[in-house]
Amino acid sequence: MSRGISKLEEKLKEGVYGKRDLNKEERKYFLGELEERVIRYLTADQLMEKGTYPEIIEAIKHPAARKLIIDRDIELSAANDYIRHARENKLLFKRVHSPEFKGDIALIVVSDHAVDVADRKVLSRAERLKERGISD
Repeated sequence: MSRGISKLEEKLKEGVYGKRDLNKEERKYFLGELEERVIRYLTADQLMEKGTYPEIIEAIKHPAARKLIIDRDIELSAANDYIRHARENKLLFKRVHSPEFKGDIALIVVSDHAVDVADRKVLSRAERLKERGISD
């Protein structure tokens, strides 16, 4: 006779081993967040470019937006405009770092729940030119 794990056993395991981390691999790519909560993101190269991406400003103003998260490896000065917009729109702002993070995502605008967004990735300026058949 097979028996399932009781709630008490689950709590004991959680106390001994820590809380079970759902979607741990996914969180490594999105600065500790779930992809379904990400409204838009930028890579480190995009964040280091001069100027701002209007898609991120729009994401900051999205009704579901709650936080602006930036990788701590990025110079804060590169994100000043985004931080200012986040504060103006009452978003929480934090910097994060983990040796477990993978990929090149450096800035994300996230919700506190899943959001239905067509495309989370913001195309770089070079990608946009290439898409239009214009050389950079």
